[in-house]
Amino acid sequence: METVPIFANYLVFDELQVSNRKDLISFCYKQVEEGKAEAEDDVSQSLFIDPSEPVIQELGTLVNKRFDILHKERNFNKNYEQVIQKFWANVNNNANISMPHRHPESFFSAIYYPQVGKNPGTLSFLNPNQQHSYVITPDHIEEFDEFNSALFHVTPRPDLLIIFPSWLWHFVRYDGGDSEDRISIAFDTIIRKKNVHT
Repeated sequence: METVPIFANYLVFDELQVSNRKDLISFCYKQVEEGKAEAEDDVSQSLFIDPSEPVIQELGTLVNKRFDILHKERNFNKNYEQVIQKFWANVNNNANISMPHRHPESFFSAIYYPQVGKNPGTLSFLNPNQQHSYVITPDHIEEFDEFNSALFHVTPRPDLLIIFPSWLWHFVRYDGGDSEDRISIAFDTIIRKKNVHT
């Protein structure tokens, strides 16, 4: 008997070894506070960050390189490229990321963690097959794998980058209670033809 996986999804993991991680942490706190003041709410998420900010340049270059590699590895057309469209910072949890969501106008998404506490919670992904949970329940399963799981959980760690297709539904599970905040920087790309400038 032969099993052939079809319509597979994927997550990409990498350790970035960013040299100015402490500066990024301070920058994220500042961005979130400015975002709260401008939006006049208490959401611990920044507004979109200006990509020309010097402190973000090293991280942006490292993330861009991974997007380029993934574009090639997933056999997307070499006449197209991934371009970071927007990025923003999160400190701990807020309603925007604790509910299942996706990034429908983007191609790839990424999350980088400059800092996590001892209990950072998880980044959780939902199986995109909408019928899955109606057919397969946990009591049907002897051992969870990529074919029978409804959820996939990732525990953040410092300096970790996670890239995933933007159409994957995901959410953050975080109970707090830690002395150290969990900080993340999220990125979205668009795909466009090379040598096209907007």
